[in-house]
Amino acid sequence: GAIAIFSDTNRGFAAANTSFQLTVLDYSIAYFVTDLLHYIVFFPSDVLFIAHHLATLFVIFTCRHVVSHGAFSVVVLLVLA
Repeated sequence: GAIAIFSDTNRGFAAANTSFQLTVLDYSIAYFVTDLLHYIVFFPSDVLFIAHHLATLFVIFTCRHVVSHGAFSVVVLLVLA
């Protein structure tokens, strides 16, 4: 994740996504989907955590597939989390 932050010289929050940032976003989507399924199967009453995963997936998916911008800020948040 940190490499995706420092490898791009255009660090604006609305900067176009680089190919490496797209790879990081794809990996993050896969992680959140897998973790979400795990929580739905084993901890279905943990509604707050499930909602957190759904909201995070919405942001990452939108950044990756809808607007194709903003990966810098999303990756920064993922690294900090």
